[in-house]
Amino acid sequence: MRRIIALLLLTTACAVEETPPDPGLEDCDTAPSEGPSMDVSHFSTYQLAPTTVYCGIPPQGGAPYAPFGVRTRGISRDPEGLLIDLTAHHTTSGDLLGEASYTQRMICGNVGESAGFWVGSELHMRFYDYDIETLHGSEVEINITVSNQGGDSQNLSWVATLDCTAGDDS
Repeated sequence: MRRIIALLLLTTACAVEETPPDPGLEDCDTAPSEGPSMDVSHFSTYQLAPTTVYCGIPPQGGAPYAPFGVRTRGISRDPEGLLIDLTAHHTTSGDLLGEASYTQRMICGNVGESAGFWVGSELHMRFYDYDIETLHGSEVEINITVSNQGGDSQNLSWVATLDCTAGDDS
């Protein structure tokens, strides 16, 4: 009898407890009750559409770039990461000036202005076929699309002017 009681106690003590889901993730997965579902940062705080986009040559050299941070909510998290595509088309000619594609694992912000948003690291849109002089002053339509593997997506588009004097050491 003592062996049975000991076995029952041991079994109860070794039972695996299920970890409840992180309640903060629900805030990022559900549609926002108010405010934007996606916005970007560009050298400073998050906003819907910066009218001036700064670009320059990276410290290590290479093609001109423009840094962006993206935060989003109302789209389900994907264990493989969210797909983020950035493009910049010249508003007059329609030419593709800059682009970048990332698969990014994002975290759910839980404090400050990013609480309830999926946030990730800085993303760089690269302008591979253009130099600083050609890009500077160009009016572009910037498009950022965030999607998950299930096909849900969000899109943010706006028109901005490129200012390529930042980081130009020439």
